[in-house]
Amino acid sequence: MGVIYDGVDLGRWLNIAYDEALAPPVDVETADVPGRDGSLFRRARLAEKTIPMRLRLRALPSCDAAEYRRRIAPLLVKDRPCELVLPGDRTRRYMAILSGESGLDTLWYTGSASVTFVCPDPVAYGKTRACAFAASMAGEYDGTYPAAPRFSAVPPSGQDGYRVENAKTGEFVEVEHAFDGGQDVVVDCESCTAAVAGRRVPVTFASDYFRIAPGAFEVRATAASTMQFEERWL
Repeated sequence: MGVIYDGVDLGRWLNIAYDEALAPPVDVETADVPGRDGSLFRRARLAEKTIPMRLRLRALPSCDAAEYRRRIAPLLVKDRPCELVLPGDRTRRYMAILSGESGLDTLWYTGSASVTFVCPDPVAYGKTRACAFAASMAGEYDGTYPAAPRFSAVPPSGQDGYRVENAKTGEFVEVEHAFDGGQDVVVDCESCTAAVAGRRVPVTFASDYFRIAPGAFEVRATAASTMQFEERWL
């Protein structure tokens, strides 16, 4: 199998060589301080990741090149980032889109081209983890980048709220609601939203949607819950 993009193995059509950096680029923001040498560090953030690729047609039909081109074009050109899985790492995926500056046109005439996939989210996604727990749960997260958990529960009748907490950091998210025993509640730390019975609800002012850091973790909830998250890998 070759490079898989949006669920399609491009190796059927193309021979692909690619370059992948060890880690995403880092944008460092600094500020000048009058009378001081150098600068003052303010913050650092991961920039978008780019994956250059060199494409070569597996075959260049002499009589039906137009048809061949029409079949390949929609496999590469998308209007949104799609899953990109590289041959060297089948268990992880990026959300990527072909750059508008890619030299795709030369593929149709010379049979080869250099293109660039852009990953606006530079951190790869890994396996989806899910586990149920009663009031608290401790575990080990072996990803290399903080993951955003999603909690779901059906609090018992008479409970006037639902709270989930990162026991290691003290961060928590709390929903104030009078549950009737049949309403489900979802707290999604990826989208920073909470919902009861499918309807968005506010969280308390002190709430802080949190991440699970690599290594040992412990979470708590005020009702039997299921926690789900996708591993993240630099």
